[in-house]
Amino acid sequence: MRLKANEKAAFRAKLLKKQGGVCPLCEKSIPSGQDTLDHCHTEGHIRMVLCRNCNGIEGRTLAWMKRTKTTPLKWLENLIWYWNQDFTSNPEYPSHKNADEKEIQKLRKKMKRVKKQSTKAKYQGMINRLTKGLRR
Repeated sequence: MRLKANEKAAFRAKLLKKQGGVCPLCEKSIPSGQDTLDHCHTEGHIRMVLCRNCNGIEGRTLAWMKRTKTTPLKWLENLIWYWNQDFTSNPEYPSHKNADEKEIQKLRKKMKRVKKQSTKAKYQGMINRLTKGLRR
């Protein structure tokens, strides 16, 4: 059975109501106008209503996984295994910034924009405290 084009909106609304207005992937409420009727591109069957963001990610992810010539389930299992490994004994990537380094970067940008010397001094003090903590 194939859904007619003029039945699509009503079917999407019915599914969305059945789903409680929630995207099954990100588990967030789907805003009005961001609901997408997802379907399998191999078989054509309608699956569920996804938020626009998750629908796009799902499609791109499947395409990426197909390039590996493995099954999507096996690829995702391997990805979860990979993410759960302990790599803390390896060195950090050269350009990686930790939370304090990111904060220092933000403060330096703010400091460049301010005119008052007292405000600049306040930001510089914050930067100095964060930088001192990095040296330990």
